[in-house]
Amino acid sequence: MESLLNNLPKQLLFTPQIVNSFKLKPGNKFLFLGMGGSHLAADLMKISHPYLNIIIHSNFNLPYIDDLKERNIILISY
Repeated sequence: MESLLNNLPKQLLFTPQIVNSFKLKPGNKFLFLGMGGSHLAADLMKISHPYLNIIIHSNFNLPYIDDLKERNIILISY
C-alpha cells in the first residue's frame, strides 16, 4: 500500500488520449457511465464544474433520459 501511495504522483502525470475528438458535440450536457469507483472522476467533475449539466449513471443499462441524443456520453472503466 505504501508503494501505491508513493507512486500516486506518477499516475497523475498520465495524459489521456481523446480519440475522434472532432465527433464531440459542443455543449454542456454530459452523461457519465461508470460502476464502482470508476465514476469517481465524474463525481469530481460534477463538484468542480457545477455549471455543467452532468448525469452520472452507475448501472448496467443506459438510463432513460429525454435528451440522451443531445449529450456527450463518456464511459469510464478501470
